[in-house]
Amino acid sequence: MVPQVSTGRSRRGRFLFNVIWGWAGVAVNVLSGIVLSPILIRRLGVDQYGLWVLLFSLIDYMRVLDFGFRAAVLNRCARCRARQDWEGVSRTLSTALAYFVGIAASVGLLVSLARGPIVRVMEISPAHAADARILTVLIAATVTLRLAVAPLIAALEAFERFDVVNGIYIGALVFRASGSLAVILSGYGLVEMAVVVLLAQVGECLVTLGRVKQIVPHLTLNPRQSNYRTLTGLFHYGRYSALISTSDLVSLNAPTIALGYLRGAAEVGYFALPFRLLMYITEAIEKVAGVTSSVSAALDELGDKQKVFALAVLTNRHCFALFMPVAVYLLVYGVQLLRLWVTPDMAANGGRVLPILMISFLFAVSAQNNAAAVLIGQSRHHVYAYGTIVEALSIIALLLFFVPAYGIIGAAWVVSSVVLGVRGVYVAAAFCWQNGFPFGHYIWSVYAPGLWTGALMTAVALTLRATVWPGNHWAELIFAGAVLFSLYFAVAFFTVVDSEHRGHILNWGALALKPKAN
Repeated sequence: MVPQVSTGRSRRGRFLFNVIWGWAGVAVNVLSGIVLSPILIRRLGVDQYGLWVLLFSLIDYMRVLDFGFRAAVLNRCARCRARQDWEGVSRTLSTALAYFVGIAASVGLLVSLARGPIVRVMEISPAHAADARILTVLIAATVTLRLAVAPLIAALEAFERFDVVNGIYIGALVFRASGSLAVILSGYGLVEMAVVVLLAQVGECLVTLGRVKQIVPHLTLNPRQSNYRTLTGLFHYGRYSALISTSDLVSLNAPTIALGYLRGAAEVGYFALPFRLLMYITEAIEKVAGVTSSVSAALDELGDKQKVFALAVLTNRHCFALFMPVAVYLLVYGVQLLRLWVTPDMAANGGRVLPILMISFLFAVSAQNNAAAVLIGQSRHHVYAYGTIVEALSIIALLLFFVPAYGIIGAAWVVSSVVLGVRGVYVAAAFCWQNGFPFGHYIWSVYAPGLWTGALMTAVALTLRATVWPGNHWAELIFAGAVLFSLYFAVAFFTVVDSEHRGHILNWGALALKPKAN
């Protein structure tokens, strides 16, 4: 019997509340990226922009030291919360913090001491070598702090306080973006910008610690509460999460590192900007997946399989549908947007990469990320982990083969095809297999409503570009976007949103517009 797609109203409202807060964080992040990226490229040049991306990509591999503990902390704290086991929450957080702080500080120091060899191995030009060594230290400190605070953020997510998590994130992001903008416009460079980023991370850590102590009931953080049994329990769950996070880091950073090593910093910049643009946008999907993972852990604890199916279908269907108009707009007007937003040179190079990467971001990242999140919440993520290992190894091997000859285009096709196969097809099949759900019904439920609506909007967008708004000026891009997005969501309200949820939305709208009695 196929489970029906329905969810409880109270949980639906809480889920939506958490997602909206996540999207607020994404909106601020996208806005900061839109403002900062072109200014950075114009002020410092594509080489220094590529250097910034390259060093962050390289040092970000420190996050493999997570070993999946962050996901394990989230899962265990969510289950302890369901049982109201506050002592278990305190023991879990104390153990995780002892591990994270110790290992992050040790490796951060090691990376700082190895800054000279790192710069030499990456063959950074002598003109930028001195700054690169200082940047390595500052970026290592930032990533160290980010890693150390990870279990506290996981605890807030386990308690479904995504409003707090994203409120802190937004505050740090505003400080980082405004500070970076100030130093760049004042004539300073990457080193000063890295100091701003580090200060923002320090503030985020301190505020997060204070809020966790306020929110989590009866919490005590004491190193003496940490114990070997809890640590091994976290490792038992986190071993597969560790494989996932490590593979994610490889898949995310390998293209820029391969391009930097084999082709130079300029090609890193040409690839990184469109790739990061898509990453900024699909961060909204990641925010939904974070809530999905927490909720699915609670549903699995209660053994409610019907709601698990509903959760996966509805979140994936709506995320796919939400990303669709963005994909259509960037597919049709992407080159014109890059030309006006950044430079003609970026449009000529990055514009070729954008539609290739779009394939995997649309059909895999947006449409199946919540299926992976459900598997993680259910503690059945070993099958997902195996897929991400294949993905990472395939990307590395194919990049080494195609990048020397084909550059950014080869890198784009490698990433897009591998991610589509693993995070699209394989993840959907693994989710259905692990839960006994019919694959065909699941795929149809997720993709069909958004696909034909997107096809209609693509025809409209191509017609607009060929006739009234070719995209040669900002006004044309804005008008075209306004028309496409308005028309798409008007149609999607009837084609994507099912009748039950349409009714809820209309009822909420009616209540919001209803005059209040005096």
